[in-house]
Amino acid sequence: IQGRCPQCGSGLLEGRHSFDHGPPQLITASLYELAPSIDHTIRLEHGSTRSEYRLIGISYYGHWHWTSRVIDQYRQVWFNDGMRQGRGAMFEGTFDDIPDLTRVNGANAAILYYWKVSDNVN
Repeated sequence: IQGRCPQCGSGLLEGRHSFDHGPPQLITASLYELAPSIDHTIRLEHGSTRSEYRLIGISYYGHWHWTSRVIDQYRQVWFNDGMRQGRGAMFEGTFDDIPDLTRVNGANAAILYYWKVSDNVN
């Protein structure tokens, strides 16, 4: 952790990370503290290659139980609680319609999933 969020005091992870064979297709990020916000896209550089990643999922943990949200290519957000819904998912709205993606039903975001959508973006 390098630095603290000026708004909430949570630890911020910053810096450079290297990849042996270029940027991976899937990136996961574990959150050890509650994130102040969640970005829909992130960009990474590897040499002369700049890659853009899109948020495709969030795993939440709370009350000794995991739940998830899936974000499709149209920015539609789907919620799943396997214990209550089985394999089905409930449509919640678009990414911009949901004011706080860091929490759901009392559970905190624990893992973020980003998928590479393009290389050499500006």
